[in-house]
Amino acid sequence: MVRLSRARYGRVMPRSARVLRRLAVALASVFLVGAACGPAEPVAGARYAVVARGLAWERVGAEDDGSIAPLTRHDDFADGLPAGWTASVSAEVDAADGGVRVRGVDEVALRGPAPGVVEVSVHHRLVVRAKLHDDVELRVRWRRAGEDFSDERSLVRAHGPRDADGFSLVEFPVRAMRGGARAAGGAPAARGAPFDKARDAAEGVDEFELVLRPAGTRGTGDALARDGALAATGTDAGVADDAATGGAVHIDPADGPVVGPDGPAPHLPVPVEAVVASVTLASDFDPPDASATLRVDRDGLLRTARAHRVDDASRTPVSSSTTPRTWPADRHHERGPVRLEAPLDPGPHDRLRLAFAAAGRDATLLVTVSDTSGRLPHAHVEVDAREGWGACTLDLAPLGGEPTRLVLEVVRPVAADGEGGVGSTAGSARGESGTRRTAADEGGDATHGAAFRDTLEPVAADAAPAVLLVADALRLAPAATPRPDVVLYLVDTLRADRLGVYGHDRPTDPHLAEIADAGVVVERLTAASNWTRPATTSLLTSLDPPRHGNLTHLDRVSDGVTTLAEALADAGYVTTSFVTNYNAGAWSGLDQGFDEAREPTAHGASAVATTLTSAVLADPLAAFLAEHADEQVFVYVHSMDPHQPYRPPMDDLYPIMRNSPEIGRPTDALNYEGEIHHNDRMLARLDEALAASGRADDTLLAVTSDHGEAFGEHGVFAHRSSLHEEQIRVPWVLRWPAGLPAGRRVAGPITHVDVAPTLLGLAGLRAPDDWRGLDLAAFLRGDGPGGAAPDDSAASDVVGGPGARPLVVRSGPGAPDPDRPLLVHTTHGTAEDEDAHEEVAVLRGGWKLVAGVLDGDVVPRHLYRLTDDPGERADLVGDPAHAAVRAALARWAEDALREGRAASRSEAAEAMDPERRRWMEEMGYLR
Repeated sequence: MVRLSRARYGRVMPRSARVLRRLAVALASVFLVGAACGPAEPVAGARYAVVARGLAWERVGAEDDGSIAPLTRHDDFADGLPAGWTASVSAEVDAADGGVRVRGVDEVALRGPAPGVVEVSVHHRLVVRAKLHDDVELRVRWRRAGEDFSDERSLVRAHGPRDADGFSLVEFPVRAMRGGARAAGGAPAARGAPFDKARDAAEGVDEFELVLRPAGTRGTGDALARDGALAATGTDAGVADDAATGGAVHIDPADGPVVGPDGPAPHLPVPVEAVVASVTLASDFDPPDASATLRVDRDGLLRTARAHRVDDASRTPVSSSTTPRTWPADRHHERGPVRLEAPLDPGPHDRLRLAFAAAGRDATLLVTVSDTSGRLPHAHVEVDAREGWGACTLDLAPLGGEPTRLVLEVVRPVAADGEGGVGSTAGSARGESGTRRTAADEGGDATHGAAFRDTLEPVAADAAPAVLLVADALRLAPAATPRPDVVLYLVDTLRADRLGVYGHDRPTDPHLAEIADAGVVVERLTAASNWTRPATTSLLTSLDPPRHGNLTHLDRVSDGVTTLAEALADAGYVTTSFVTNYNAGAWSGLDQGFDEAREPTAHGASAVATTLTSAVLADPLAAFLAEHADEQVFVYVHSMDPHQPYRPPMDDLYPIMRNSPEIGRPTDALNYEGEIHHNDRMLARLDEALAASGRADDTLLAVTSDHGEAFGEHGVFAHRSSLHEEQIRVPWVLRWPAGLPAGRRVAGPITHVDVAPTLLGLAGLRAPDDWRGLDLAAFLRGDGPGGAAPDDSAASDVVGGPGARPLVVRSGPGAPDPDRPLLVHTTHGTAEDEDAHEEVAVLRGGWKLVAGVLDGDVVPRHLYRLTDDPGERADLVGDPAHAAVRAALARWAEDALREGRAASRSEAAEAMDPERRRWMEEMGYLR
């Protein structure tokens, strides 16, 4: 949490002035009309910075004990079947071994409690603790009310490791309980409904049952066939998963009985037996302690939040004294037991940004925001479980800089017939994130008792819960130290030599060339790796891959590592990310430090029909810049084009083809360049948004990439296939009209780990002590003596056209040591593959060694002299004349690997769900 004193932004007022201001504000508030939940009026000429994140919310109320009612439901079978559970008629059930022993023939089932208990948007895992033999299959089936159980809606999970008592924990993801959803009237649900999105959306799971069968059987409705030699296979690509990772599998009864070499297997009764100890419907919204916060995903937008249960058996009627006066007469509502209060000590010009979301079956929550002093006009926010987050900005000026307590009261609307739901809201306005909200109180004592019920019946204890998710509040104040906005724009899979900025002869990047002319070009930026996950982690943490340890899809960066977003958040920046590659977001732990982290699912980028995600990002990015036009912001954009598949629009391919000697069908390389051109057009749209927000001259824009792409130059294609230059040399172009010279080009050696500390340095901030990169801010600015001179030796590396002599700065204040070694690291294959292996490259003093890693030893494979051989055509690894160089580079690589691994702070990544695995396979990360 960031807490900066009021003196930091200097608005301390004498007590007499504060008293007079408070009186004036109180008088003015009597006449205040209009929406309090909208953009706050800016202080003229001020730049706003975050001075505090989060509020210390307290649950208050006579019936509240200060703790949230748990959302997780745990049923213990130690004393027999719990209330609400039943067994199939043919099953024998008795107590044994700390659970219930279930016996039967062919198939037995334990049916879960009453309908309404399972809520897909609240419960996240169904965990069964059971003692299962290897020849017994455990399956979960589900249904909606009025429908039959079917194997078409079922999941099978592999048995987990057994504990000392012989029990396994078998876990089923609740969000994978999909299929069979119907719209009103029984028609198939329309595409675009919540359950077609990759999110925790309610799909009507009303009841479930656990099914025990002999392994390898398939249900056919009335009969079973069995063949132990054949395993069940998946039939639904949307849920099917690899059995090696404990994946979910759909069984399709339409497949019919198992057929062996002698025809259909005969039906033979097979005994089934297992011991079930407990069943848990777990919720990730249950905090481990009262002060814990959660990282909550709604429609692909992640925020740090607290979860508060809104309704339970203690629900009470609403009090007319707190009923918003502007809600229309046809709206009715129920009041939950939640009233939240938090101390607030604002400055006189502060603003407060709040964000809410709802979870629960058809949950729509109405949140009233007020304060205990009565000086802050009431604001009302309506949040719908189907609409993601709703945001609201409050102008705190009416408080006059005086402390108060902020109050949130939560109600649930119900239709006039009492069946739930929300009608249209007369006079309502759209919230900042697309969620409905009503206007502020208009003052006066208008009666409204006729609009709402006087009494409400308590809700049944087993009803699906409703949850209010309260994101960390952002309190902003005029900044004491003006700083530039920072936009880090990453173009995935962009190799430097396919850009005109770096000498390419086709017009792939006309707008980037304009940015380069107005800013600084880094001639040679060496990527930390040849694929996204480790490379972006190095870019955002200033750590080499062995040190951050985020090397495969089974890893994630530790929470203890400081990211660029965290460093800028600590300096008061509002931080947000627009990420369209799973490897660069929350799954890698790279959402750390972002107030808002947008995942691929926020942009519909989880289904790989195309990777032209820069176009998908353009509008929401422009909207964000407009909304935060007078605030210090850090924006990280990760666009996927030109990652394969290469499918550029014809408007972008034509300029490339027109300037190409190739004729006929475009090659992959030309289509790749067409996607670069497409991304460049979207980069121009970003510049238009910066100009529209009035912040273009004071924005530090940095354009770079995570890695390059191969097109057969060394016998390989795509990326993560070698460490040759086409896969690890990437661009870095910076522009900041107010702080960087125009037309400057600088030489290395420079690597990904230098990007984050340099951006901080340009913003006037010091890098964290554990970062490993260099702050090149002074070098890029050209501070002090030293200077630029034409350098003929660099002519082959830079742009300028025939006979041109571009200006390349190789020395000066803060310049990197020319003999500085750079490390590149990759893993070929995945940690699941038997042939997975590591490879490293070391670049130093114009030399480059590529080597394999075997049991910690570095085994040289290629050696190049890049100053004479930039295309890596002459492999000198076997030349005895260069044995000393080869050995020295290998020793340095071994030392760097050993030191990095000793300091590695990676963690295990969360398991891939079926959708993410499918995405990884389609993108070529898994095979």
